[in-house]
Amino acid sequence: MRRPFLLLLALAFTALSLSAAQIPRRAPEFVIQGNGGQQLLLSQYRGKVVLLKLFYTTCPHCQRSAGVLSRIQNEYGPKGLQVLGSAFDEFAPMMAGQFVQRYRTTYPVGYQTRDRTLAFLDHSPSQPFYVPIFVFIDKQGMIRAQHMGSEPFFRNEEANTRALIEKLLAEPAKPPARPKP
Repeated sequence: MRRPFLLLLALAFTALSLSAAQIPRRAPEFVIQGNGGQQLLLSQYRGKVVLLKLFYTTCPHCQRSAGVLSRIQNEYGPKGLQVLGSAFDEFAPMMAGQFVQRYRTTYPVGYQTRDRTLAFLDHSPSQPFYVPIFVFIDKQGMIRAQHMGSEPFFRNEEANTRALIEKLLAEPAKPPARPKP
C-alpha cells in the first residue's frame, strides 16, 4: 500500500519539475503587438532591467496591478527599468488599447497570442497557469525570475517587485570579464 503511494508522489514531483521553466535562462525574442500595427521587441530593451507583465484584460488582479506597475515605472524608469505589458486573453487585440486608457498605464501595453506567450514562458499549454505573470529580465537579457499570480510572491506584490527590481538594477550592466589564462 505504501509503495504505490510513494511511486505516485514521486511521479507528481517529477511532473511538476518538468513543467517548471528553467531559471535563469536567456530571454527569447518576444514581440508585443501594439495598437495601430506597431510592434515592440523585447530585444530593443537590452541593457535595461525589464519587468514583463503578461495578463488578461478581464482579470481584476491584473487590472489592480496596472497602478502598481505604473508607479514602479515612474520611480525606477529613470534608473534603468522598463515595464512592458502584454495581454494574451482572447479579447486582447480589441481590449489592450482600452486597458491602457482605463487604467492609465505609464508603460507600453500591447498583446500577443496565448500560444506565443506560453512558449516564451517555457510553459506547457496543458499545465494550468494564473495571471498576472511577472517576468523579470536582467540587463544581459536573462530571465532571472518569473512569478504566476497564484504564487506567494503576489501576497506582497509591490514590496517583492521593488526588492527584485532594486537587486537587478544594482547589478553591473555587463558581467565581469573572465581573466585570460
